[in-house]
Amino acid sequence: MTGTNQIVLEAFKLTSLLLMIDWWSSSAAAQVYPKWFLDQGMLDCLESTVGYANASFYDSSAIAEAKQTGEETWAKNKWTRVDGNETYWVTELGTSWIRSSFWEEYDPTIVANAATFLRPVDTARAAGTTILLMSSPECTVNQELRRPIAVGRDSVPSWVESPPSSPFYHYAVGIAPQYHYESSSWLEAESVARRNIARIVCVTLQALQKKAYESEEVRQEKISVEIKGVQTVARWRDPVTSIFFVLVRMPI
Repeated sequence: MTGTNQIVLEAFKLTSLLLMIDWWSSSAAAQVYPKWFLDQGMLDCLESTVGYANASFYDSSAIAEAKQTGEETWAKNKWTRVDGNETYWVTELGTSWIRSSFWEEYDPTIVANAATFLRPVDTARAAGTTILLMSSPECTVNQELRRPIAVGRDSVPSWVESPPSSPFYHYAVGIAPQYHYESSSWLEAESVARRNIARIVCVTLQALQKKAYESEEVRQEKISVEIKGVQTVARWRDPVTSIFFVLVRMPI
């Protein structure tokens, strides 16, 4: 091997090593979050919300975008009308999902009110995402709640498998896959959680069509309901499957 080829080979090895280190660092960073983000329900606040934005070279731009998404989430949790349907195929072997279509309607005037009521409390970065915590003026976040926590398979919250039960609240879990931007995954998981709260409150079942056999049927769940006072309680990300989980609750 000539000296030139040897230099090229060594440079290639070094570049590959640096890329692996960068990937590993990004992967590890994606699984570290402040405690207030993972356990938002532990905040001693009357109101709180979290906003997301893709991390930017200019922090002020990312924070401004995160502030906007946080205010929209706060408005949706305050009041949302959920409409849609989900279709299943039912046979003697079980039930299979076919398709779904849902949409949320919220009051934009509540978003405007959020700007006068909520204030930024803390920010964090994770997996290329800027996370902004906003709350009512009386809220304080102590050092314990600011502590970064590494999310691992040995710390799976019990609510991921079985949501809490309470005589005072409806609880529901929303899940989402990993998208290119982590902020999209968290926002979808929160939206699915609100949809599942709506499903608990009001679901209409319809048998749409009988199949050739008596034991086969197409069924549809229809949802059309208003939900109010939803609160985000906790979040978790599975580091193996990269599934995102959000736990919410709503007063009964």
